[in-house]
Amino acid sequence: MTAVTEITAITATDSWRRRIGGWSADRFPPAMAVVGLPTFLAAHLLGQASRGPSPVSVRLGGGAVAGWLAAVGFLLCVRIFDEHKDFDDDVRLHPERLVSQGVVRLRELDVMQAVVLVAIVGYCVWADGGVGPVTTTFGIAFAWLLAMRVEFFVGAWIRPRLVLYALTHAVVTPLASWWMFTSGAGRLVAAPVLVPFLGASYLSSLLFEFTRKLHAPEDERADVATYSSELGPARAARVVAVMVVLHALAMATALVMVRGVDGADSVFVWGHALGWAAVVAASGLVAFARRPDRAGHGPIEGLVALNLAVPAVSVIGVVLVGSSVKAVWGW
Repeated sequence: MTAVTEITAITATDSWRRRIGGWSADRFPPAMAVVGLPTFLAAHLLGQASRGPSPVSVRLGGGAVAGWLAAVGFLLCVRIFDEHKDFDDDVRLHPERLVSQGVVRLRELDVMQAVVLVAIVGYCVWADGGVGPVTTTFGIAFAWLLAMRVEFFVGAWIRPRLVLYALTHAVVTPLASWWMFTSGAGRLVAAPVLVPFLGASYLSSLLFEFTRKLHAPEDERADVATYSSELGPARAARVVAVMVVLHALAMATALVMVRGVDGADSVFVWGHALGWAAVVAASGLVAFARRPDRAGHGPIEGLVALNLAVPAVSVIGVVLVGSSVKAVWGW
Protein backbone atom coordinates (compact mmCIF):
# COMPACT_ATOMS: atom_id res chain seq x y z
CA MET A 1 0.00 0.00 0.00
CA THR A 2 1.47 3.40 -0.98
CA ALA A 3 1.67 6.40 1.33
CA VAL A 4 -1.03 8.19 -0.69
CA THR A 5 -3.34 5.18 -0.42
CA GLU A 6 -2.73 4.93 3.32
CA ILE A 7 -3.64 8.59 3.78
CA THR A 8 -6.81 8.39 1.68
CA ALA A 9 -7.84 5.31 3.67
CA ILE A 10 -7.99 7.36 6.88
CA THR A 11 -11.50 8.36 7.94
CA ALA A 12 -13.04 10.71 10.46
CA THR A 13 -13.85 7.75 12.74
CA ASP A 14 -10.19 6.77 13.11
CA SER A 15 -8.25 7.65 16.25
CA TRP A 16 -6.81 11.11 16.76
CA ARG A 17 -3.32 9.67 16.57
CA ARG A 18 -3.96 8.01 13.21
CA ARG A 19 -5.65 11.07 11.72
CA ILE A 20 -3.02 13.56 12.88
CA GLY A 21 -0.29 11.10 11.87
CA GLY A 22 -1.76 10.94 8.38
CA TRP A 23 -1.98 14.73 8.18
CA SER A 24 1.61 15.06 9.37
CA ALA A 25 2.89 12.49 6.86
CA ASP A 26 1.27 14.48 4.06
CA ARG A 27 1.66 18.10 5.16
CA PHE A 28 4.51 18.13 7.70
CA PRO A 29 6.62 14.98 7.27
CA PRO A 30 9.50 14.12 9.64
CA ALA A 31 11.93 15.24 6.94
CA MET A 32 10.99 18.83 7.84
CA ALA A 33 12.91 18.41 11.10
CA VAL A 34 16.00 17.37 9.16
CA VAL A 35 15.58 20.20 6.64
CA GLY A 36 15.28 22.70 9.48
CA LEU A 37 18.51 21.60 11.17
CA PRO A 38 21.10 23.34 8.93
CA THR A 39 18.96 26.48 8.80
CA PHE A 40 18.75 26.69 12.58
CA LEU A 41 22.33 25.63 13.20
CA ALA A 42 23.73 28.19 10.75
CA ALA A 43 21.89 31.05 12.46
CA HIS A 44 22.55 29.75 15.98
CA LEU A 45 26.28 29.24 15.42
CA LEU A 46 26.60 32.59 13.67
CA GLY A 47 25.03 34.15 16.75
CA GLN A 48 27.56 32.38 18.97
CA ALA A 49 30.40 33.57 16.73
CA SER A 50 29.23 37.17 17.13
CA ARG A 51 29.53 37.15 20.92
CA GLY A 52 33.16 37.99 21.45
CA PRO A 53 36.76 38.10 20.34
CA SER A 54 38.72 35.27 18.76
CA PRO A 55 38.86 32.41 19.44
CA VAL A 56 35.15 31.80 19.73
CA SER A 57 34.11 28.92 21.94
CA VAL A 58 31.11 27.24 20.32
CA ARG A 59 28.82 25.21 22.55
CA LEU A 60 26.90 22.31 21.05
CA GLY A 61 24.62 20.53 23.44
CA GLY A 62 21.19 20.28 24.96
CA GLY A 63 20.49 23.97 24.49
CA ALA A 64 21.17 23.76 20.77
CA VAL A 65 18.96 20.68 20.47
CA ALA A 66 16.14 22.48 22.29
CA GLY A 67 16.56 25.48 20.00
CA TRP A 68 16.41 23.28 16.92
CA LEU A 69 13.20 21.64 18.15
CA ALA A 70 11.76 25.10 18.82
CA ALA A 71 12.65 26.11 15.26
CA VAL A 72 10.90 22.99 13.93
CA GLY A 73 7.92 23.93 16.08
CA PHE A 74 7.89 27.37 14.45
CA LEU A 75 7.79 25.70 11.02
CA LEU A 76 4.84 23.63 12.23
CA CYS A 77 3.06 26.83 13.28
CA VAL A 78 3.64 28.22 9.79
CA ARG A 79 2.16 25.09 8.25
CA ILE A 80 -0.94 25.16 10.48
CA PHE A 81 -1.53 28.83 9.72
CA ASP A 82 -1.25 27.98 6.03
CA GLU A 83 -3.91 25.30 6.49
CA HIS A 84 -6.26 28.02 7.73
CA LYS A 85 -5.25 30.60 5.16
CA ASP A 86 -5.47 28.26 2.18
CA PHE A 87 -8.47 26.20 3.31
CA ASP A 88 -10.94 27.40 0.66
CA ASP A 89 -8.40 26.94 -2.15
CA ASP A 90 -7.38 23.50 -0.87
CA VAL A 91 -10.99 22.29 -0.79
CA ARG A 92 -11.26 23.25 -4.45
CA LEU A 93 -7.81 22.25 -5.70
CA HIS A 94 -6.79 19.47 -3.29
CA PRO A 95 -9.97 17.69 -2.18
CA GLU A 96 -7.96 14.57 -1.33
CA ARG A 97 -6.24 16.21 1.66
CA LEU A 98 -7.45 15.21 5.10
CA VAL A 99 -8.29 18.76 6.16
CA SER A 100 -10.21 19.35 2.92
CA GLN A 101 -12.25 16.22 3.59
CA GLY A 102 -12.96 17.18 7.18
CA VAL A 103 -11.15 14.09 8.46
CA VAL A 104 -8.78 16.37 10.36
CA ARG A 105 -10.42 19.53 11.68
CA LEU A 106 -8.68 22.88 11.83
CA ARG A 107 -9.61 23.12 15.50
CA GLU A 108 -7.58 19.98 16.19
CA LEU A 109 -4.56 21.52 14.49
CA ASP A 110 -5.08 24.67 16.57
CA VAL A 111 -4.88 22.65 19.78
CA MET A 112 -1.65 21.03 18.60
CA GLN A 113 -0.29 24.44 17.64
CA ALA A 114 -1.14 25.87 21.07
CA VAL A 115 0.82 23.08 22.77
CA VAL A 116 3.78 23.67 20.44
CA LEU A 117 3.62 27.41 21.04
CA VAL A 118 3.72 26.94 24.81
CA ALA A 119 6.81 24.74 24.37
CA ILE A 120 8.52 27.34 22.15
CA VAL A 121 7.84 30.15 24.61
CA GLY A 122 9.09 27.89 27.39
CA TYR A 123 12.35 27.38 25.50
CA CYS A 124 12.72 31.13 24.92
CA VAL A 125 12.15 31.97 28.58
CA TRP A 126 14.58 29.23 29.61
CA ALA A 127 17.22 30.50 27.15
CA ASP A 128 16.79 34.05 28.48
CA GLY A 129 16.60 33.10 32.14
CA GLY A 130 13.38 35.11 32.09
CA VAL A 131 11.88 37.31 29.40
CA GLY A 132 14.72 38.72 27.33
CA PRO A 133 16.10 39.00 23.80
CA VAL A 134 15.33 35.45 22.66
CA THR A 135 11.71 35.77 23.79
CA THR A 136 11.45 39.25 22.27
CA THR A 137 12.77 38.28 18.84
CA PHE A 138 10.52 35.23 18.80
CA GLY A 139 7.57 37.47 19.67
CA ILE A 140 8.38 39.75 16.73
CA ALA A 141 8.63 36.82 14.32
CA PHE A 142 5.40 35.29 15.61
CA ALA A 143 3.60 38.64 15.42
CA TRP A 144 4.47 38.81 11.72
CA LEU A 145 3.25 35.24 11.33
CA LEU A 146 -0.06 36.26 12.93
CA ALA A 147 -0.32 39.15 10.47
CA MET A 148 0.28 36.67 7.65
CA ARG A 149 -2.48 34.47 9.05
CA VAL A 150 -5.01 37.26 8.40
CA GLU A 151 -3.17 38.36 5.23
CA PHE A 152 -2.44 41.75 6.78
CA PHE A 153 -6.20 42.45 6.82
CA VAL A 154 -6.14 43.08 3.06
CA GLY A 155 -6.52 39.52 1.80
CA ALA A 156 -8.96 40.30 -1.01
CA TRP A 157 -6.59 42.98 -2.31
CA ILE A 158 -3.21 41.28 -1.84
CA ARG A 159 -4.04 37.73 -2.93
CA PRO A 160 -4.32 38.53 -6.66
CA ARG A 161 -1.01 40.43 -6.47
CA LEU A 162 1.11 37.30 -6.40
CA VAL A 163 4.56 38.92 -6.35
CA LEU A 164 3.64 41.45 -3.65
CA TYR A 165 2.08 38.61 -1.67
CA ALA A 166 5.38 36.73 -1.76
CA LEU A 167 7.48 39.79 -0.93
CA THR A 168 5.44 40.55 2.21
CA HIS A 169 5.09 36.98 3.44
CA ALA A 170 8.79 36.19 2.98
CA VAL A 171 9.66 38.71 5.71
CA VAL A 172 8.85 36.10 8.35
CA THR A 173 11.93 34.07 7.37
CA PRO A 174 14.61 36.68 8.24
CA LEU A 175 12.66 37.51 11.41
CA ALA A 176 12.77 33.83 12.41
CA SER A 177 16.47 33.72 11.48
CA TRP A 178 17.06 36.76 13.71
CA TRP A 179 15.41 34.87 16.57
CA MET A 180 17.62 31.81 15.94
CA PHE A 181 20.70 34.06 15.70
CA THR A 182 19.78 35.69 19.01
CA SER A 183 19.37 32.27 20.63
CA GLY A 184 23.05 31.71 19.89
CA ALA A 185 24.25 35.20 20.78
CA GLY A 186 22.28 35.27 24.04
CA ARG A 187 21.63 38.98 23.64
CA LEU A 188 20.61 41.52 21.03
CA VAL A 189 23.70 42.08 18.89
CA ALA A 190 24.07 44.71 16.19
CA ALA A 191 26.56 42.52 14.35
CA PRO A 192 27.42 43.66 10.80
CA VAL A 193 27.16 40.05 9.61
CA LEU A 194 23.42 40.20 10.29
CA VAL A 195 22.86 42.43 7.26
CA PRO A 196 24.00 39.97 4.57
CA PHE A 197 22.83 36.95 6.55
CA LEU A 198 19.27 38.18 7.01
CA GLY A 199 19.26 39.42 3.42
CA ALA A 200 20.19 35.92 2.30
CA SER A 201 17.49 34.51 4.59
CA TYR A 202 14.89 36.72 2.91
CA LEU A 203 16.08 35.66 -0.53
CA SER A 204 15.99 32.00 0.48
CA SER A 205 12.30 32.32 1.32
CA LEU A 206 11.60 33.98 -2.02
CA LEU A 207 13.64 31.33 -3.84
CA PHE A 208 11.63 28.54 -2.25
CA GLU A 209 8.33 30.24 -3.02
CA PHE A 210 9.11 31.24 -6.61
CA THR A 211 10.65 27.88 -7.50
CA ARG A 212 7.69 25.82 -6.33
CA LYS A 213 5.36 27.98 -8.44
CA LEU A 214 7.52 28.03 -11.56
CA HIS A 215 6.14 25.58 -14.13
CA ALA A 216 6.62 24.59 -17.73
CA PRO A 217 3.79 25.93 -19.94
CA GLU A 218 2.32 22.45 -20.44
CA ASP A 219 2.03 21.99 -16.67
CA GLU A 220 0.15 25.21 -15.96
CA ARG A 221 -3.44 25.02 -14.70
CA ALA A 222 -5.94 27.77 -15.40
CA ASP A 223 -7.24 27.67 -11.82
CA VAL A 224 -3.81 27.79 -10.11
CA ALA A 225 -1.84 31.04 -9.83
CA THR A 226 1.89 30.68 -10.52
CA TYR A 227 4.76 33.06 -11.08
CA SER A 228 5.39 31.53 -14.48
CA SER A 229 1.83 32.38 -15.52
CA GLU A 230 2.00 35.81 -13.87
CA LEU A 231 5.37 36.87 -15.31
CA GLY A 232 5.76 34.41 -18.16
CA PRO A 233 8.00 31.33 -17.79
CA ALA A 234 11.12 32.94 -19.26
CA ARG A 235 10.91 36.10 -17.18
CA ALA A 236 10.05 34.20 -13.99
CA ALA A 237 13.03 31.87 -14.52
CA ARG A 238 15.36 34.85 -15.01
CA VAL A 239 14.04 36.45 -11.82
CA VAL A 240 14.77 33.25 -9.90
CA ALA A 241 18.25 33.07 -11.47
CA VAL A 242 18.99 36.60 -10.25
CA MET A 243 17.77 35.62 -6.77
CA VAL A 244 20.10 32.62 -6.80
CA VAL A 245 23.09 34.82 -7.58
CA LEU A 246 22.15 37.49 -5.02
CA HIS A 247 21.57 34.83 -2.38
CA ALA A 248 25.01 33.34 -3.00
CA LEU A 249 26.67 36.78 -2.89
CA ALA A 250 24.93 37.63 0.38
CA MET A 251 25.99 34.35 1.98
CA ALA A 252 29.54 34.70 0.69
CA THR A 253 29.66 38.17 2.26
CA ALA A 254 28.39 36.72 5.53
CA LEU A 255 31.12 34.06 5.45
CA VAL A 256 33.81 36.69 5.05
CA MET A 257 32.32 38.79 7.85
CA VAL A 258 32.10 36.01 10.45
CA ARG A 259 34.06 37.37 13.39
CA GLY A 260 36.09 35.54 15.95
CA VAL A 261 36.98 32.50 13.85
CA ASP A 262 40.30 31.46 12.38
CA GLY A 263 39.75 29.71 9.10
CA ALA A 264 40.59 31.60 5.93
CA ASP A 265 41.07 28.30 4.14
CA SER A 266 37.62 27.06 5.11
CA VAL A 267 36.06 30.35 3.99
CA PHE A 268 37.79 29.91 0.64
CA VAL A 269 36.64 26.30 0.26
CA TRP A 270 33.05 26.86 1.37
CA GLY A 271 32.81 30.11 -0.56
CA HIS A 272 33.73 28.25 -3.73
CA ALA A 273 31.22 25.51 -2.91
CA LEU A 274 28.30 27.90 -2.61
CA GLY A 275 29.53 29.83 -5.65
CA TRP A 276 29.53 26.73 -7.83
CA ALA A 277 26.13 25.68 -6.49
CA ALA A 278 24.78 29.08 -7.53
CA VAL A 279 26.39 28.91 -10.97
CA VAL A 280 24.90 25.49 -11.67
CA ALA A 281 21.41 26.51 -10.46
CA ALA A 282 21.46 29.82 -12.34
CA SER A 283 22.63 28.06 -15.51
CA GLY A 284 19.74 25.61 -15.29
CA LEU A 285 17.28 28.47 -14.85
CA VAL A 286 18.71 30.43 -17.79
CA ALA A 287 18.49 27.31 -19.96
CA PHE A 288 14.84 26.92 -18.97
CA ALA A 289 14.21 30.60 -19.73
CA ARG A 290 15.57 30.09 -23.24
CA ARG A 291 13.52 26.95 -23.78
CA PRO A 292 10.69 26.72 -21.25
CA ASP A 293 9.51 23.14 -21.48
CA ARG A 294 9.01 20.19 -19.13
CA ALA A 295 12.43 18.70 -19.86
CA GLY A 296 14.20 21.94 -18.99
CA HIS A 297 12.13 22.40 -15.85
CA GLY A 298 12.94 18.92 -14.50
CA PRO A 299 16.18 19.64 -12.62
CA ILE A 300 15.33 23.16 -11.45
CA GLU A 301 13.79 22.36 -8.06
CA GLY A 302 16.68 20.09 -7.13
CA LEU A 303 19.28 22.65 -8.20
CA VAL A 304 17.64 25.45 -6.24
CA ALA A 305 17.27 23.18 -3.19
CA LEU A 306 21.00 22.48 -3.39
CA ASN A 307 21.66 26.20 -3.67
CA LEU A 308 19.67 26.72 -0.46
CA ALA A 309 21.36 23.91 1.47
CA VAL A 310 25.01 24.55 0.57
CA PRO A 311 25.18 28.12 1.99
CA ALA A 312 23.75 27.04 5.36
CA VAL A 313 26.20 24.14 5.53
CA SER A 314 28.96 26.57 4.52
CA VAL A 315 28.26 28.83 7.50
CA ILE A 316 28.22 25.83 9.82
CA GLY A 317 31.50 24.57 8.37
CA VAL A 318 33.29 27.92 8.63
CA VAL A 319 32.21 28.51 12.24
CA LEU A 320 32.97 24.98 13.43
CA VAL A 321 36.34 24.74 11.67
CA GLY A 322 37.49 28.14 12.90
CA SER A 323 36.26 27.89 16.49
CA SER A 324 37.02 26.09 19.69
CA VAL A 325 34.10 23.67 19.85
CA LYS A 326 32.79 22.42 23.16
CA ALA A 327 30.26 19.61 23.21
CA VAL A 328 28.14 20.39 26.24
CA TRP A 329 25.33 17.88 26.44
CA GLY A 330 23.89 19.16 29.67
CA TRP A 331 21.33 21.92 29.92
